[in-house]
Amino acid sequence: MRYKNRKTGIVIDIPSVLTGPDWEIETDVKEKQPEEQETKTSSISLDIDKEEAVPSDITKEEIKQELDALGIAYSQAAKKKELYDLMMSQGE
Repeated sequence: MRYKNRKTGIVIDIPSVLTGPDWEIETDVKEKQPEEQETKTSSISLDIDKEEAVPSDITKEEIKQELDALGIAYSQAAKKKELYDLMMSQGE
């Protein structure tokens, strides 16, 4: 059940019955419409789609070998994604 604290306005959702002078059952619960949830999910997936993922079949060592062959300097501490982005930016 959802309860609202009269003094603080905090709303909690617990499976137990809550008693006390400052707690009341929350009646102003607005359920999200399905369209609102879909919109939020869509915007998240669009943000993920914008990022180019590193193919799983290529290793960090293979990327380093390619960068070495191209004569491109890179940090030994660089992560796989950083190395991949560096390699891919050379074609632009």
